[in-house]
Amino acid sequence: MSLTTKYGAECVKALLEEIAKHPEVYEVPLSQHTTIRKFPPCAMVSWRGIISNLREIFIGLTSDDAFVTWRYMRLQYFKSSSSSWMWKRHMTFLDTTHRRRPMAVSHALPPSQQPRRREASLEDSSSPPIEASPALPQGQPRLDQALLNDAPALPVEVAALPALQALPHLPNYRPEADEHDAPIDVDGDWMEPMDQAVLELREEVDSTTERLEQHALAVAAEQEANLMMPGPLVLNGSLPYHPENQIFYENLENAFMRIGTHSGWEEHASELRRKIAQIVNAIHEEDE
Repeated sequence: MSLTTKYGAECVKALLEEIAKHPEVYEVPLSQHTTIRKFPPCAMVSWRGIISNLREIFIGLTSDDAFVTWRYMRLQYFKSSSSSWMWKRHMTFLDTTHRRRPMAVSHALPPSQQPRRREASLEDSSSPPIEASPALPQGQPRLDQALLNDAPALPVEVAALPALQALPHLPNYRPEADEHDAPIDVDGDWMEPMDQAVLELREEVDSTTERLEQHALAVAAEQEANLMMPGPLVLNGSLPYHPENQIFYENLENAFMRIGTHSGWEEHASELRRKIAQIVNAIHEEDE
């Protein structure tokens, strides 16, 4: 549903006025298939601020409705058939973002005026080389972007450990890839993909409590049959484990150590570590 139908023309006008204040938003190229999750991080932050400001006036406004309206209006602005469009005068800030190169008629120009192709030639050494910015060395991605790309995959790596999925009392954790690509709007509050993944991982840990308790009965039976060494062992003074689950706890310990090296995950990793330790200790108490 468009904003005009739901809130009227004033909402669309307010949306354009807010977007005009953020070049990092309206300079992002759009197509009919572009989605909000394709926005770069800086544009995403500004977009959330725009939606937050509009929600103070237009209650219930969603980011998806606003983005669909903005995408349609931006694409229509550059069409010659929409020169008399009623919103065109409110979108003049887009004039600086649409530059077309005359590549289609380059064959009709003299050779001296034709655009030069970028080819590695030994003869062409007249133009000076482009120096890379010292703040961003060439060939190296930004650190914050690298962490942003890597962080959503960490809980999936934890749950995808072979030893973790080999245990019969633990469910497999195979979320769809698209579920972690875009932020989610939960009761009006935006949730980053990293926070969403942590929340789902915490729910997975909580859901295994009952199955672990059932597994404790089987462990106690094995102890009575002398099939297992009595008492828990301790790995690096952290997670206790039984010998039969040694590989599982070693891999889980390594996974938590890796998660803890990323900014923002230390608190979640510590909380999950305590939760699993409590479950395992409860199993050992049942065994005793």
